[in-house]
Amino acid sequence: MRAGDLGALLAAVTIAAEVKAAIVSQDPREAGLRELLNFGHTMGHAYESASGYRVTHGEAIAVGMVYATALAELMGLASPALRPQLEQLLERATLPTRARLPSAVWSFVLRDKKARAGKLRWILPRRIGRFSEVIDVDERALRAAARVVGGRAA
Repeated sequence: MRAGDLGALLAAVTIAAEVKAAIVSQDPREAGLRELLNFGHTMGHAYESASGYRVTHGEAIAVGMVYATALAELMGLASPALRPQLEQLLERATLPTRARLPSAVWSFVLRDKKARAGKLRWILPRRIGRFSEVIDVDERALRAAARVVGGRAA
């Protein structure tokens, strides 16, 4: 998809909406399949908020997806080949794959609405089309993944 190609953008948004609607109709209570729609959103929402909304939702989620994939790779859940595939796809859509995460991002991560009993839930890819829910990830891994996407987020 090229920048300014409104036809391609409309087609992509239409397909995405149809896929999301199909997933939501299969899992209306977010008990399984629907959780994969949260891929990239834990860090993405935190980055969006910490930036003071200077970063768009789509840009923040794109960075969050790269972050989640880097985290999965660091935890041994995903192949090192997966992240470059994702980055190439996002770059073709003119979305960012790197960002210096503000240090305030961590306070927003801790307030994530998907946390259960104070434990953060991460939707991490194993391979294309396969995800796992991971709870209570080690802080060192979280910070290492932040370095992968281009910022220390101290």
